[in-house]
Amino acid sequence: MHVRVIELPACLMATTGPSPDADPFADDGLLTRFDAWFTARTEPLPLAPRDLMWFDDDAEALAWGYLLGPDDDGSPWDVVPFPGGLYAAAVCRDLDDQDGERVLADLRDWVDASPLDADESAARPVLFRITTPQAVADLLGHHQMELLVPCRLPAAMTDA
Repeated sequence: MHVRVIELPACLMATTGPSPDADPFADDGLLTRFDAWFTARTEPLPLAPRDLMWFDDDAEALAWGYLLGPDDDGSPWDVVPFPGGLYAAAVCRDLDDQDGERVLADLRDWVDASPLDADESAARPVLFRITTPQAVADLLGHHQMELLVPCRLPAAMTDA
């Protein structure tokens, strides 16, 4: 498996919070409304998607966020601090739970075997996002989903 380590900036994030909907992607679902909101404000040439999803273990529900720029108030969504930090990243097939679970396990194993420290917590959950342009998803027959496992530099490197 090929893994890359990326750094996301600490910033403010507009978020849905945990979705209370049984089908959060239904036509009137919370995540569908959020998708329309952030899609309308996404730049035409983004270098990377600014939206991130995660599973809120406490609420047992999906949540979705959008990293805000300095001049964006995130209205009408709740705005929360996003801690940013390092993430080990790899790609799986979207909507293929078996592939996603395999890639997630491989990513966690990779972090454990690397010189980095694992850093998963309620404040820094595993994140995921769709990285595929629609035309490519149509060609491949599926979207690609990037999984992001939180990690950090070892304490010995940051205590200096």
